[in-house]
Parts: sequence; C-alpha cells; structure tokens
Amino acid sequence: MDPGDASTSFLMNPTTRAWSRPMIDRLGLDVDKLPPIRDPLDILGAVPAAAAAETGLAEGTPVLVGGADYPVSLLGSGACRPGLASDVTGTSCILTLIADAPILDPEICNVATIEGNWGPFVLLETGGDAMRWARRAFHDNALSYDEIVSRAADAPAGADGLFFMPYLTGERLGAHRNARAQFFGIGAAHGLPHLHRAVMEGVAFASARTLRIMEAAAGRRVERVIASGGGAKTALWLKIKASIYGVPIVVPREAECGVVGCAAMAATALGRFATLGDAVAATVRHADEIPPDPRWADTYARMQPVFDRLYSHSQALYDHLDALAR
Repeated sequence: MDPGDASTSFLMNPTTRAWSRPMIDRLGLDVDKLPPIRDPLDILGAVPAAAAAETGLAEGTPVLVGGADYPVSLLGSGACRPGLASDVTGTSCILTLIADAPILDPEICNVATIEGNWGPFVLLETGGDAMRWARRAFHDNALSYDEIVSRAADAPAGADGLFFMPYLTGERLGAHRNARAQFFGIGAAHGLPHLHRAVMEGVAFASARTLRIMEAAAGRRVERVIASGGGAKTALWLKIKASIYGVPIVVPREAECGVVGCAAMAATALGRFATLGDAVAATVRHADEIPPDPRWADTYARMQPVFDRLYSHSQALYDHLDALAR
C-alpha cells in the first residue's frame, strides 16, 4: 500500500509513514493483516506472460506501487509543492493545500502526497451541484449551463449584496453535518441573474472560508491555485474564485491529470527523471493564468466576513430545523 491510502485510514504515523502501533492496538486490529507501506515509485515486479496475454500490456512491463486517484491527479495537475493549492470542482468541491506536514483540525482531512508532502484538504459537499440545483429549481432544466452562466454574468460582482450559503446537502466534515442552504439579503431589485451569480459566489466564499483555516494552520499564504474538474471549464467561475481567493488560478492543459501523474511517476521510477519535480516540470502545462479582478476582489473582501458570520450564526438554527421535520 502507498502512503496516500495508508494516511486516509488514520492508522499511519504521519511522522514515520509507518503503521501506528498505538492506534492499531487501541482499535484491536491485527497489524499482520495490514500490507506493508511502500514508496509509490517502488517497482514491485513485472507483467507476467499470462497477464500480458489478457491485458495487451507488454510482458516485462514494470509494475509500480503507484497511488490512489486523487493524490496522483494532484501530482499530474502540478500541485506538488508547498505554496500551491488545488481546487477540484465537480459535484462537490475539494480544496487541497500542499504542505510539509499534516494539519490537525476537525474540518480538515490529510492525505500523504506522491512526492512526499502532505495534502490537507476540505470537501464542500455541494460544489458544482449547486448550479445543477439552481438549473432545476429555477428553470426546470430548460436552460443550458452556458445560458445560466451568461445570466450570472449580467449581475455585478457581489450580486448587489445577495449571499448564498451552498450547504444543500449538509457538510461531510466538521461538527455541523446538518447544515442547510439559504439565500440571505434578497431584495425587490434582485432577479435571476443575481440569484445565479450568488450561487457561484457562495460556493467560492465557502471554499475560501476553509482555505483560510488551512492557511492559518500551515502558517503561509497560498501562492497559486490549480483548478480542475468540470468547474474549471467555466471562465466566470474561475475569475470569481481567483478574486475571492485573492490569488491567481491556472488550469492544466491536459484535463486527465491522473494520466499525467501516472506518466510522471513511471518516468521517474524508470530513471528518466531524477525527481518527480523534474518529471512534473517536463510534462505538466497550464493554460493562461486567471488573476484576481481588483474591483471584484475589493467587493469580495468586504463580503467574506459577512459570509463567515452567517455561517457561524446559522449553526444554532439547524438543529431547530431538524426538530421541525420530526
């Protein structure tokens, strides 16, 4: 097993990257039933003739320990050194900060990365799914996503003071898994463009809230965010996020980051590159950088504390909502 999978079992000692005997003993597990933890680039063997016949792979092809899909995709996106962060927005939104040590916080999980760093990450349960909900709720799925984004672009940054809390399906991490979504600040002048823009901005505000928690714990600010997933195809959303995060965003030219990560690992294991960093530098390319818009960033900087207060003050009401449903 590679350190990435081992780390997410919560049974690995983060300092030694070996199984934690105290944790294993406390849970009453048998350490002899656990596989050895090996470096992702270790070559375990080669493809035998029988497997070659069944798969079409060449006999003798080296077989690496490898890694899980997410750490390998992080590597293939170029997020492989402290100071970089990754934003993967699909149905959910996974925000990962590359750090030299795990961050211990109830809202944060940690995964050991392929190149030997750590990837503290938070997961916003409703990322791109917030746009799917708005498309269904407001238009009965009649509009395309491009049309919805076009409408959102008609509203100003900040949606004229309209906030959206994107917790449509609660939260997976942290103490408040029964969180709810809400619009706050709706006035008579608001219309569909404001609602759609607020949805996109709300996802970014929620992600930024957790990004600041990780930055504070790591003791350093993010230099750049690497965006991937379906959400990275929406230019407006990228500009909103860059302006809320306060740092530039780049998108990998190759969307299949996992494939690039596997190629970088294989090339390094076979000696074509001295380090994984060299392999990433040679294989990963990014599209043009999306910088924060100064005017948008000013608006969002004034709105983020309000969003954070809404998040904190709303928590006490969620249990009451649960009680009403009983």
